[in-house]
Amino acid sequence: MTSINNIIPNGSTVITKMGKIEAIVIGVCVRGEMNDHIEYNLSRFANGENKIEWVQSFEIEMKQDNSAPAGFINNNQKLIKE
Repeated sequence: MTSINNIIPNGSTVITKMGKIEAIVIGVCVRGEMNDHIEYNLSRFANGENKIEWVQSFEIEMKQDNSAPAGFINNNQKLIKE
């Protein structure tokens, strides 16, 4: 039996490769003789309705968080005095 690596944990935000739809992982199912078939149960909203569906691991990718904290970045700049 092989070890299972790189499973996306529950609560993670993912993006579907087709359609670029954002969803949240709410379940994981591991199958196969060698534990090599992984499916994810996703939850998303579309037109005000909650949609839940199963997808294959190759159909999704982790969403990259490119956000930065609110406010200005201090780059050790000196203020100009009048």
